[in-house]
Amino acid sequence: GEQAFGQRFGWYVQAVRNRVSSNWLQSTVDPTVQWAPRAVIDFEILRDGTIVNVQLMKSSGYPSVDASAVRAIQMSSPLNPLPGAYSGSYVNVEFWFDFRR
Repeated sequence: GEQAFGQRFGWYVQAVRNRVSSNWLQSTVDPTVQWAPRAVIDFEILRDGTIVNVQLMKSSGYPSVDASAVRAIQMSSPLNPLPGAYSGSYVNVEFWFDFRR
């Protein structure tokens, strides 16, 4: 059902993407890191927009990149409530962070 959520509520997905991106403080990444493999973070958005169960699913291999990605998710809570037309109590999200200077 997650893919269907993205198809039905693309505007909400874009709003989440924009919020998390604006909270990603890349200046907190170790200055010697110029590029890092993708970090993948999983989390859930509850009906009221609260973000819970933030988990690093795939490390970039650079602790400062991973920490900044997790922090960006945590700083984005709460998001706007889930769309009223969505009947679920939460949505599971996989968010990708690609670090490049």
